[in-house]
Amino acid sequence: MTLKWQAQKLSFTVEDTGIGISDEAQEKLFQPFIQAHDSSERNHEGTGLGLAICQQLVSLMGGDIKLESEPGKGTTFHGFIPLPDVKAEDAPELLPDNTNQAEEFAHLSVLVVDDIKMNQIIIKEMLSKLSIKPDITNNGIEALEAAGSKDYDIILMDCRMPEMDGFEATTKLREREFIKPIIALTASTTKTERALCFDCGMDDVLTKPYRAADLLHLLTKWCHQ
Repeated sequence: MTLKWQAQKLSFTVEDTGIGISDEAQEKLFQPFIQAHDSSERNHEGTGLGLAICQQLVSLMGGDIKLESEPGKGTTFHGFIPLPDVKAEDAPELLPDNTNQAEEFAHLSVLVVDDIKMNQIIIKEMLSKLSIKPDITNNGIEALEAAGSKDYDIILMDCRMPEMDGFEATTKLREREFIKPIIALTASTTKTERALCFDCGMDDVLTKPYRAADLLHLLTKWCHQ
């Protein structure tokens, strides 16, 4: 990934050397629930929402994303976001600067389970504003190991991960009599996905992309009872 700042515009390029995307698939790739390789042999499950969400977010900020790809050689995504100069005092805070509020959550023991590094960074930063230092794991297997060695007040569990997904991990945690709240982290808004979350024993759903205020609301709801 490369970033370039010029003339109040942030340009970015993401390149891989994977299997590439056909011309036919490229035409539909930014549509919701579309995946380039709709095959049962895929190693990683997904909802087909990632690129659609990326494009919507970038469009909301006045930017755009395009792609170049050749089957067998890889794919390159090019995009830009206009970023006009602003004064530091105009920048929004991730959370209101409330010392008392942060102290209320500082005692919480939180486990975050997500295989995407950027997601880990974002939620860790949000939690740090509440004086929370979460433990981070990358999949359901690691989550089971962590929960077996430490008493967590709440688990924030991604649904779709390699090796062991959030649904299976939650089922196993409940079988082990873990009774604390488990919150689903998912990019899907379908009724089917929500049903899967609750059926396996999750208590609530936090839909990506979420705001710091959404996370604060859930922590208040489930950890201040």
